[in-house]
Amino acid sequence: MPGPPAVLQVQDIMPHLVHHQERAEVGGGRSQPEAPAAVNRVSFSIQDRQVEVPQGTTLLEAARLAGVHLNASCNGKGSCGKCRLVVESGDLDTSSTALLSEGERARGYVLACQSRVVTGDVAVRIPEEALERRPPVPALPPCSARPAWIFP
Repeated sequence: MPGPPAVLQVQDIMPHLVHHQERAEVGGGRSQPEAPAAVNRVSFSIQDRQVEVPQGTTLLEAARLAGVHLNASCNGKGSCGKCRLVVESGDLDTSSTALLSEGERARGYVLACQSRVVTGDVAVRIPEEALERRPPVPALPPCSARPAWIFP
């Protein structure tokens, strides 16, 4: 089975994230749809994944679209602090939080759920502790006996 494409486009996966706005012409003419929002590429270095998203998308949403499973036990509310990422390049709008120390902020740490893509491409590094760990599901042993509820 082939893996995901190198770059996923958000309008193909979640079209509700791509917004089109109406713009009125000067002089009261008919309104015309405005051009779609600029598309920005977000790169996740630890898993070598990229996704294209519109301006205003959080890094947590971008990670989910790219198939990167971040630990976000609060589901993006900004209350757990587990979705920490290190911004290597790019322009983000980030909310301040008491969940990051001054030292972490100085080293480029942000919370993925509280950081939105502003313009241009963004590259982030995912610390090991931010990756969601999903334990493997153990395989059931082969069943050689018939179930007790089946009568001969």
